[in-house]
Amino acid sequence: MANAILVSLLGVASGVSAHLAVFCRGEWDVSSPSIFVFYSTVFAAALLSSYADLVNVAPSEVAQTAACHVGGLYGSMLVYRAFFHRLSNYPGPFLARLTNFYITARSMRKLHLFEEVQKLHAQYGDYVRLGEWPSPALRLSDGLSIFPQDPERSRCGPRGRQDYLWQPGSGQQGPVVHSPGATGAPFHGP
Repeated sequence: MANAILVSLLGVASGVSAHLAVFCRGEWDVSSPSIFVFYSTVFAAALLSSYADLVNVAPSEVAQTAACHVGGLYGSMLVYRAFFHRLSNYPGPFLARLTNFYITARSMRKLHLFEEVQKLHAQYGDYVRLGEWPSPALRLSDGLSIFPQDPERSRCGPRGRQDYLWQPGSGQQGPVVHSPGATGAPFHGP
């Protein structure tokens, strides 16, 4: 009994530690397949070692430790996203803080995400936190990464967003209508 509790605590502690030391920093969404392969390989190696009696651990304890590790990892991620993330003070639906499935499920009703986002802006105001993809998504009604909700009030005007793009040869920056395909130094600065 005491051994099972110790194994569980070890698994949870390793999961929380993995989140705080590694996964809490940077973007990991692109690396998900590699992370899955790594965890699967470690789990398979631990099980094989257990079955071959290379280590004095029962296979059930290996599985219990792995399950507790994953539970601790995801539990730590949820607590971090809900209460300690740098965008946690911004308004928005609570479930949207935890996962992108919230906004995905909400948009699946009529397949009109823009209408759902407008409703959220009407409820929460100009700033709405919508999720975690690809980095924490903070939706603004008029600002850098946003579509204006009220063109009359927006800095962008009725035609859409304006960027401050580099104007080659002018030596200065100025408002220019957004060019989605414009990349590189000639368009964005020296």
